[in-house]
Amino acid sequence: MVLTGHYTCVFSFPFSCHNGVGNSLQMGTCPTAEGNYDESDGWLRYAPQEGWSVDEFLDDLSLGMTAGRLSEGSKNFIKGTVENMYITDKAKAVRVAIQLVASTPEFHGTNTVRKTEEARVVRGYTQVRSVF
Repeated sequence: MVLTGHYTCVFSFPFSCHNGVGNSLQMGTCPTAEGNYDESDGWLRYAPQEGWSVDEFLDDLSLGMTAGRLSEGSKNFIKGTVENMYITDKAKAVRVAIQLVASTPEFHGTNTVRKTEEARVVRGYTQVRSVF
């Protein structure tokens, strides 16, 4: 639910329609175009500085959204996704990158994420299997 609200805010910002998170009752039709802020209660104002490369842009997002903790693996995944659109449609690249950073473990934690190949031991959990 939290990510759905975050994605909606990045997509077209808070609207009261469709059980959104806006301030007032939305009358009429709800926007369907990505990045359409005409009827919204707010808008996304972040934009990378003119002349920034994709790496500089992602470093800035990392600093602002994860306190600089975005891992190289996450950064490379996001870069591969937005690199071409950063050239052709920078505003869309910004929206997609913000959504992807918000989906990373680094965004949801306050410590440094360390990925290992070791299996985690979970205590006090019983797996239940159902066969239908």
